[in-house]
Amino acid sequence: ALKGVPQDPLYHPEGDVFTHTLLCLAQADGIWDDPLLKMALLLHDVGKPRALARSGGENMAGHCGIGAEMAEEILTRLRFSRREIERVRFLVAEHMRVARLPEMGLGKQVKLLCTGEAEEAPLSSFPQRFAVFADLLKVVICDAEATAHKSAAWLPVLSQVARLLVHLRRVQGLRRARELLSGHDLLALGMAPGPRLGQVLEAVHEKILAGEIGSREEALAEAARLMGKK
Repeated sequence: ALKGVPQDPLYHPEGDVFTHTLLCLAQADGIWDDPLLKMALLLHDVGKPRALARSGGENMAGHCGIGAEMAEEILTRLRFSRREIERVRFLVAEHMRVARLPEMGLGKQVKLLCTGEAEEAPLSSFPQRFAVFADLLKVVICDAEATAHKSAAWLPVLSQVARLLVHLRRVQGLRRARELLSGHDLLALGMAPGPRLGQVLEAVHEKILAGEIGSREEALAEAARLMGKK
């Protein structure tokens, strides 16, 4: 069904959807030994013919959603497990969206990155912590490398992910900082509500983030020291 389905030669000089799909699979071969990832690559553009027909031959808008439904139907017939089907369906549905990651707002970026996040894994173990997103990255890399875009389509995504990880480390650090010392703790120490309380709290949190304070006792001691300052 993908043979002979034309694509814009400006972005797809490789040819029709069928040729593009084979090139995507070729990109994955020898790099990732993951049958489900390759199944997702095989089906990632399966919705293009229907999308093209729906638009009267004008465009392929919506092919990701159509393809996700078709992928689910196909894999259900082939008796794949529900978990396997959901994984492939997600990759087909989101493979275009992840390429637009740098254009999204920060909240949406974090939400997409953290899809299926394994919070017990450290941030430094990216493939384990963000396994679902790591799969999406593999798909977008293979997809882009099989077009005229090449790395121009996926390098900006990787760059933004690096920035997101810095952001998440800070958020994680702030969460820990708030666990070590809160405004309620300062009130309990006898500090009056007001701007000064916020200043002391921020100063202690900054030291926690910098690694200069590592325990609640140290945080309370530093807060008490700062509270004594005029």
